[in-house]
Amino acid sequence: MEFNSIDVSMAASVFKVLSNPDRLMIACHMMNGDPTSESQLIEEIGWPQSTVNRHLAMLRDGGLIQASREGNRLQLTLNSEVTLALMKTMCDYMRERENKNQNEGTALGAPVTGVVPERGNHEAA
Repeated sequence: MEFNSIDVSMAASVFKVLSNPDRLMIACHMMNGDPTSESQLIEEIGWPQSTVNRHLAMLRDGGLIQASREGNRLQLTLNSEVTLALMKTMCDYMRERENKNQNEGTALGAPVTGVVPERGNHEAA
């Protein structure tokens, strides 16, 4: 299979958006493929609205999620089957790594405390 520079650039932009642990956490929460709302994500993750909103905007701008209106609610979903498959693979890998670390009682590299490493401060700006 051959790739051209446009394909590689597009793939790199996806990984760039997901390189932030907070955005990766949000995407993992969305990986079941069901529509969710910003308020549901805030409740599940426990971060301030401003933090979740900022990262959702970056995920939208990066083409990883899409928004649609249902009545007065904005529903968010991962943008494609490829994005969904990528997130499932990544989140499965992180869970497998966490389970292995717990079973062995060792940490390989950065500590894994949940689906993704916790970030510092999620206080509202």
